[in-house]
Amino acid sequence: MSALPVGATWRDVYPDIPKHWDLADEETWTSPYRPLGSFDYPTVPCGPAVLIRLPLGSTDSDLSQLAAEAAVENWIVYGSGFVPIENPEFPDRLAYVVLHVATTELQYYAFAEWLEKHDAVNLAGCTRPVGTKFAPEPGT
Repeated sequence: MSALPVGATWRDVYPDIPKHWDLADEETWTSPYRPLGSFDYPTVPCGPAVLIRLPLGSTDSDLSQLAAEAAVENWIVYGSGFVPIENPEFPDRLAYVVLHVATTELQYYAFAEWLEKHDAVNLAGCTRPVGTKFAPEPGT
């Protein structure tokens, strides 16, 4: 930035910053929606998602079992799927769990706490919290 003329802004440095972003207001920062996989909502609105770590050797049936256990606790899992990783040395398997679009913020964090109680499941991150905003569709 020091090579730019006085008065240059971050938009001069990064011209791809979306026009609707107010750089002083994080609430305006959005990104285009992309489904996490075939198990995710194809378009917005979408449900919140968490990223979990499972032991190597975990399968789709393990994710289905987790969804069934969640249903007993009144959480609705819309879908789940493994993150494709090409590194055979990675110590575990990463997977996304996508909750129903109507999940509240309180339910979302309670679900994450519930996941932490499973011996074979570790919460790796809150990938898409409730209320995540996405960029407007092109032309809107």
